[in-house]
Amino acid sequence: MQALIYEGPRLMNMRETEEPVAGEDEVLIRVAFSGICGSELSGYLGKNSLRKPPVIFGHEFSGTIASL
Repeated sequence: MQALIYEGPRLMNMRETEEPVAGEDEVLIRVAFSGICGSELSGYLGKNSLRKPPVIFGHEFSGTIASL
């Protein structure tokens, strides 16, 4: 799948990555829309130590269930 990956301060690139697999007691969501929040913005700018590259941003999203 294609994903926008944070690779360092002010550096994001579209990359091919493996599609995740739902584990036991998990749900895989096919994302339709995703937003960013203030912590991701500060991460993009290199001011949030919790955002360590490489990482796919986004935890505020909506979509449909792809698998259980």
